[in-house]
Amino acid sequence: MCDASALDIVNLWVNNVRIKILASDRFVIVAVMVGNVCPVESFIARRDKQTRVVGAGFVQMLNYIAEHGFQAAPPSWSHEANKELGIYELIKGNFRLFYFKGIGNQIAVCSDVTRKAGRKADSAAVQKAAKYKQEYFEAQEANTITWVENDEAE
Repeated sequence: MCDASALDIVNLWVNNVRIKILASDRFVIVAVMVGNVCPVESFIARRDKQTRVVGAGFVQMLNYIAEHGFQAAPPSWSHEANKELGIYELIKGNFRLFYFKGIGNQIAVCSDVTRKAGRKADSAAVQKAAKYKQEYFEAQEANTITWVENDEAE
């Protein structure tokens, strides 16, 4: 049986969420880290022609939203992927960047980018974003979010 301090250490490790800032101005756009990798940043950094163009488009959108907020962004940029779970998607061509709304000026917490294959949002990507959302809010409440600097991520 574990003593209370060992349980606290396990809970801290389990609830520790690593977050990376992608864009910052009046508002902050952040993304979850999976280990030492930021899936959104990895997508943006890909070098094949199509994803390079889409990634550059997402960067422009994120910078605009960080500066002006979602209220000033064209409605065609974002859409509710799952109302019940509070998961949204940024739209760029056939690609979707899934996110949820964070706390304070963190207006978008990005989770992943997928290629849209059908009429409905990718249910696996929505569930993954919902899992990250739950972990984010639990870590926020427990004050266990770790902020990752640019040079720390791969």
